[in-house]
Amino acid sequence: MYLARTLNRRPTRFILRQSIPEGERFVSRDLFDLGNDPSQFIVYPGGNAYYYAEELTDALDAQGIASPDEALDRELWDFLHPRVQRVISGFQRTRARRRESSDAGFDRLHTFDRQRAYYLRTGRRLPQGAQLPPVIVRHLFHRSRDEIEQRFLKDEGILRIRERSSYIYAIFDLEGFFRRAHSRLEPLDVPDLDLHFIDKICELNRDADFWYGMEMGDALHPYLQRYASMFFDGTIQLPSAARERVWEFINRHRRHRPPPSIRKKIELTEKLFGVSWKQLKKMNRSALKRLYRQRVLKLHPDHGGDKQHFIQLTASYRHLLHRLRRG
Repeated sequence: MYLARTLNRRPTRFILRQSIPEGERFVSRDLFDLGNDPSQFIVYPGGNAYYYAEELTDALDAQGIASPDEALDRELWDFLHPRVQRVISGFQRTRARRRESSDAGFDRLHTFDRQRAYYLRTGRRLPQGAQLPPVIVRHLFHRSRDEIEQRFLKDEGILRIRERSSYIYAIFDLEGFFRRAHSRLEPLDVPDLDLHFIDKICELNRDADFWYGMEMGDALHPYLQRYASMFFDGTIQLPSAARERVWEFINRHRRHRPPPSIRKKIELTEKLFGVSWKQLKKMNRSALKRLYRQRVLKLHPDHGGDKQHFIQLTASYRHLLHRLRRG
């Protein structure tokens, strides 16, 4: 059993999950939704005593979780009252860590997992061809992809802000890019580095074997989005002109996808004016007014047009004029 935190949602929700075997692989299942505050399921009858709400323990017991109280002590430790933590800390830490007795599963561990685990343990990139000691990644054996990502999400909390760029360069094999650039005595071409990173992260995003047991989509997976943030928001020690080139490149390639309600309005506006939204945004006041008059002649009810479309055309025209005034 493990505690999962939802991503890209505020406030964060906490869900107890379990990795279960599916053939030779593992997938995850939800056990209990703890909501935004897991501490609400911890009851303090007095003194340093505590127990977990029956609603929670009964639900876990019904799903076959052995020793649910012990498992909850391990997963909900951070939500216990600090006074209780101090009293039972020695006992808790002694029994919380259990080693896997077998190295079975080492061969199935993805290269990306090995690179991350090695860097978080040593602060260095795993050299190519080097043997990785199983002890470094043993805690990832017999785990679903979701549990592995949740573990890395927690372990990466040790990284200082200035260490995040080095971490990204190591786990996505970007350090070699720097060496190649400098070995030719050429200035570092940052846009090329960006594209190299994008290729790497998109390749991982499309890897069905890596995401076994999890949903995949066209967008960047939520578990990879934090790496994109670390890369693009990281402080790159370059001259001011080079930093400007970085942000210019990033801004040119940003893609904003408006919510469904806004997209519908944009599509309707394009239909009413007969041109794309991109063209409309580029028009000045005079060009927009000429186009509006042309469309009025076509959509006006007196000329056989639809009354509702005519009303929507006028409303869209006023909105576009307001945008121009703000710009």
